[in-house]
Amino acid sequence: MVIGPNCPKPFVAKGLIGMSGMSYGALGDRAVTALSLGLGRAGGTWMNTGEGGVSDYHLRGNVDLIMQIGPGLFGVRTKEGEMSWEQLQNKAGIEQIKAFELKLAQGAKTRGGHVEGEKVTEEIAAIRNITPYQTVDSPNRFKEFDDVYGMLDLSNVYVK
Repeated sequence: MVIGPNCPKPFVAKGLIGMSGMSYGALGDRAVTALSLGLGRAGGTWMNTGEGGVSDYHLRGNVDLIMQIGPGLFGVRTKEGEMSWEQLQNKAGIEQIKAFELKLAQGAKTRGGHVEGEKVTEEIAAIRNITPYQTVDSPNRFKEFDDVYGMLDLSNVYVK
């Protein structure tokens, strides 16, 4: 299956089975490393990072990655919480990142996600581009768009 056949770097999915999104913050370094290595060895699969951003642990197995971007914009945001096209371009330049997925809602978390400051270690803060040891919320929806047309036209939101 080829995703984005007309893109400069289409994502050629080697298989239809992959790992659903679960963030480093939820799983921890050992679990993400083990999953990355195992999926990389299995071949023909991919790993979704979850909305917490891409960690070094995701990259260890040299597996194809789908970077999930949620309403908190973790990993592709400014410190103030706005979309950072520079951060997005940096992530797009990582060879293992083959695609981006917009996580449109929080599922069971109708009010959005919430991480207490004590859980925002320096490492998690660096991955998410947030302030260490400060409580952070991930809204239950994107503020940057409110319909399909706005979602597909995200670049106009940020081009100044």
